[in-house]
Parts: sequence; structure tokens; C-alpha cells
Amino acid sequence: MTATQTSARAPHAAVVGAAGLVMMLAVAAYWPAIDVGFVSDDFLILGRVSELGGLRNAAAYFGLRHFEYYRPLAFLDLAADWQLWGRFPAGYHATALCLHALNALLVFVLSRRLMGTTGALVAASLFALHPSSHEAVIWVASRFDLLATAWLLAGLLALRWRSWTGDALAAAAFLAAVLSKESALAFPVVAGAYLVFVRGANGRQLLGQLGLFALSGGVYAWLRQGAGLASAGGAARLPKLGALACLLLLLLVVAQLGWARAWSMLGLRRRRVRTAVAGAIAVAGLLAWAGPASGPMRRALTSLTFTAVHLLSPIMLDSMVGTLPPAAWMGGVVVLVALATVLVVGWRHAERAPRVVFLAVFLVAVLVPISSMTEGTRYLYLACAPAAMMIGLVIDRLRPRGRVWACALVVLVLGINTWQVRVKTRDWLWASHMTTEAAAIINGTLGGRCAGQNVVLVTAPVRVRGVYSNLNLEGLEWLQGCSPASMNAIVRVGVHDPRVEARWLDAYSLEVLARDYRGGFVTSNNWRTFDIPLTLRDAIRVASPVGRWFEASSSGQDLAMRLALDRRLPLSNRSWFFFSEGALHPLARRPIP
Repeated sequence: MTATQTSARAPHAAVVGAAGLVMMLAVAAYWPAIDVGFVSDDFLILGRVSELGGLRNAAAYFGLRHFEYYRPLAFLDLAADWQLWGRFPAGYHATALCLHALNALLVFVLSRRLMGTTGALVAASLFALHPSSHEAVIWVASRFDLLATAWLLAGLLALRWRSWTGDALAAAAFLAAVLSKESALAFPVVAGAYLVFVRGANGRQLLGQLGLFALSGGVYAWLRQGAGLASAGGAARLPKLGALACLLLLLLVVAQLGWARAWSMLGLRRRRVRTAVAGAIAVAGLLAWAGPASGPMRRALTSLTFTAVHLLSPIMLDSMVGTLPPAAWMGGVVVLVALATVLVVGWRHAERAPRVVFLAVFLVAVLVPISSMTEGTRYLYLACAPAAMMIGLVIDRLRPRGRVWACALVVLVLGINTWQVRVKTRDWLWASHMTTEAAAIINGTLGGRCAGQNVVLVTAPVRVRGVYSNLNLEGLEWLQGCSPASMNAIVRVGVHDPRVEARWLDAYSLEVLARDYRGGFVTSNNWRTFDIPLTLRDAIRVASPVGRWFEASSSGQDLAMRLALDRRLPLSNRSWFFFSEGALHPLARRPIP
């Protein structure tokens, strides 16, 4: 073997080894999740797959509505798992691990197009071990996110082929991605940014690719309509679609002018741009502070806070999921100011760093469809890819000595990430065990005679320990063959694992005490919309669908709650339970009136 052949093989072996290392990291970190059982919406989704007989009627999934969502390819993937594994959850988790490892590999390969092997290894490793991805990887009901991400990344890689075949494959990948999850509608913007800032495409070439995406979008809209859904997803999604359309128009302008010329034209108006950005941030802050648009603006800024915290922190902050503090929107203003500062500092370098601009557009585009969603970190799974690639690209451009120190810091962060993934895996294990035990307790309390009975959860777990742990009728049926007429909650419990005491004062009034209350309780006056938070600061009294009223107030550091039942309400067919210290407990038998 000649010296030339040896030197050619060595880099190739290093790239293959790095790719293999990334996949092994992804699988090793999440391997304990194999033992996690089904929880929460898993039962609802698998129930639908079971009703359709797995893959026996594959075409039926293209007519299946999942609430207002349309995700036939993801349901087909779950149907394949059902065909292979039935009610054995480990098989579903094995499929999820394979998909996550595949996505980590795709991030590595895509990063290699933008940077060297070291930077690509950093980017893919950070993606593979990002702690906020635990929900997407471990929760079976999040299969949609894994598949949509895989198709989107594969479509970007197809654009590396400067041919009609590559362009057509990218359009096909776009269709597959949106048929897996609607948030993949951001793909044309991401692909357009890739063409403009990485491939240097002109306006005509970009228009040609967007035409292919439009054909895929038309097929998607036609299939949605065939399933009885609005082609664009309803009026609520129009602002987000409008934002994506504006990004596409900007890309077309840049492609027509060329990146260097477009940035030079902006440079001539640099002071105006700074003034406009500062003004926009100030207006956003003022609108969120007070005014008719304060609600939507606060939600948008709160979402920005949620995104920044979970993309940047190696430690999972469970209290920043679901119902965020009312002042969380202020963090969004801080994030906007920080981004504006980065823009000002990096202005001179942007013209020479089009790949950084591509990753910035990539990140912004995939965040637009989820810009109002803070109830789960699974929404950030795809966004982790451009965020990790930005870090990899920065490290790749450092001088050798700086790169060594940066890589040492990355190794430390990866160690923390791995620990956090294991912590969250244990929480998911707890949730699945708790769900199984709670189903057995309910069935046992009802004496196996569930039909016609009504189950009332005085306190019900929802996102305890930062994972989905809610109980539902589908889970009772799946685990115990128990089918009560209804199961409703008075108070939903999130984040913290509380110590609760509950007792009957008499046949028509119930007292509940949450010891050392740390927040996370919400109630409802209609059993549908749980949007009334319970705090130690504010006493409340609201109408209750199961009685006359429900009230809550502080008792020192404890939260005292009381429920007054309607005396005309039938009592014999209701069984009462409460959640406390990680388990469901039957409430002592009600006194006879």
C-alpha cells in the first residue's frame, strides 16, 4: 500500500469512526428506556392502531384523523411496530432508539457538508445527548417528531446532489415529513436557505425547487381534505404560515441579488437596521406589558423563553414546562436583546459566513410552527439539530489551542447531558410503573365491575417529575380491561410530586390538604379547560362540575382545598381517588348521608 493510499484511507476511517461513535452514544444514553412501559397518550394512539388491525388495512391510515392532526406515515410506522410487537413496549422503544440514532447520524453527515469532522462530531454528539430530547425519544406518542426530523434531514442531504434527482427526492422527503408531523411545513424554508447559503443557488434555481415543494404541498392538502380536515390546518395556523411565506420571499430576494450584494446593500443601511430592530423589540415589550395584544404577545415571548432555556441548558428545568410563571415573557425580551447584540457584534463577519446564516434561518424556520407551544420539550427535538450544528461550526473555526479547550468543555457538557438523560429515563420508568399500579388500584377498588361506574380523581397526575403521567380511560382498558363510564379530575398535578391528604368532612363535602405546597396545581370549572392555577398567594372559589363549588386557599405553607358536592348528585356510582407521593390512593369510603 502506498503512502498516498494510506493517507486517503485514514481520514475516511476517522469519519466512519466518528459516525459510528455518534450512533453508539445515542443508543447507549437511552438504552435504559427499553424498560419503560406505555403511558398517557400511548394508549390512545395504540388503541387506534389496534382497531385498524395494524398493517392489515394500511390505506385506512390516510383517512385517519388524530384530533385535528393528519399524520398517516407516523401511524403506519406505529402500525408496523404493532404488527411486530403487539403490547410489548420494549419493541416500540427499540424502534425509537434506532430512529434517534439515525437522526444523529444524519446530523453528522449534514454537518460534514458545513464543517470539518471535529465540528461535525461535536454537533452530532450534542444532538444525540441533548436532554430536552428525552420526551421525543422515550415517549411512544412522540414518534411523530422522530419521523418528521428524519425525513427533513434526509431531504436536506438529497439537495447535496446538484441534479433533478436530488431535487425530486427532497420534494418527496418534504411530503413524507409533513405526513409525519405538520411542523415539517418549515422544510421549504430550510431547504431554500440551504440552496442559497450553501449551494449558492440563484433565484431561478430556487424557484424551481420551490415549485416541486408546492406540488408536494398540494398533494398533502388534497390528502388532508380527503380525511375531512382543512387543507391549511385551520385559521389558527395562518399567522405561522404567513411568517414562513415571508421567510421564503426574503430568500428569493437574496437568491436573486446574491448573498454578497444583498448583505452589502443592508450594510449601507446598517444604522437604520439597528434602529428598526431596537424599535421592534421595544414595541414587542410594550405590547406584552399592556394593551389589547398583550395575551398573544406574552405567549410568543414566553415561548421564546421556553425555547432558549431548554436549548441552552444542560440541566432539565421541569418547572419551565407546561404552565410557566406569568412573568416568563420577560425572558423573551431578554433573549431578543441578546440576539440583537449578537447581530451587531457579528455584522462584519456575516458576509463571510453564509453557512452560519443558513443555520440561523434553519433554527428560526423550525421554531415558527411551534412558537406558541410550551407544554412539552418534544417540540424542540428538530430545533436541537441547527442549535447543535451552530456550536459545532463555531468550534470548528477556532484556532487549534482554543478548539482543544472548547472540546474539553463540550465533553463536560456531554457528561452532564448523559446524566440528565438517565435521570429523565428513571422518571419515565416511574410514570409507567405508576400508571400500571394506578390502573390495578382503580380496577380493584371497583371490584372488577367497571361498567357504568364513574371515577373521580381529586388530585390527578399530569406532568409530575416533568414527564407525562396522566391517567385515562384508554389506559384502564388496555391494562386492566376496565371501562368505566367516565374518569374526571378535580385538580391536575404538574411538576412536583406532592404529599396530599384527603378526607370526607361529611357525605357532601371533601377536604384536601397539599403539604409544603410548591405550585403546579390547576383546576377547572368544566372538566375540559384546566386553566385556573392554585397558589398560596390568591384564594379562589369556582363552580365545580361535580358539585356546588371548589375553593382553595393557603394554610401556612400548605394549600387547603375544599369541595362541596351537589346534594342532588347520585353518589352510589362514583369512586374517588387522590394522587399523593408518587402513587394513586383510594379515598376512604364516603359517610352515609
